[in-house]
Amino acid sequence: MSRVMHLIGHVFEIPTRKGLGYFQVTHWDASMGHLVRVLDTVANARPSDLNSLVSRQHRFVVFFPVGHALSRRIVTDLGTFGIPAQAERFPLFRAQGPPPIDPSKPKIWSLWDGGKSRRVGLLTTDQHELPIKEIWNDTLLIHRIDDPSWRWSNDR
Repeated sequence: MSRVMHLIGHVFEIPTRKGLGYFQVTHWDASMGHLVRVLDTVANARPSDLNSLVSRQHRFVVFFPVGHALSRRIVTDLGTFGIPAQAERFPLFRAQGPPPIDPSKPKIWSLWDGGKSRRVGLLTTDQHELPIKEIWNDTLLIHRIDDPSWRWSNDR
């Protein structure tokens, strides 16, 4: 566990079709892996002031296999930075239950806080803004970074 935990606070650079994207590891979950906050910047060159970049609000959070991406040299480790106050708390996620037997029936959802899960059935409008409990590969992460209009509320 200490090997994984040492990545908390690290900022990584990932090349995309539109430039360089950035994310920071904020949490570790034994079942989901590393939680990252994707920073709201795609740049042609690495910003000179990484502290300023990290202190800004992020676009979204998602679970991502950072260790695997690092070992495959998909990402570059830029070092450890303080996690801003707005990202210190583990976020609430929505998780889709098993698909309904009848496809005309609505999806059943639960909410997960990193420890407990509670079934809520249909989501409220605000709950549609919550991130979905899922793990992305590098292809999907890059695709989402390159689409500035993408938000979790797009995925229902």
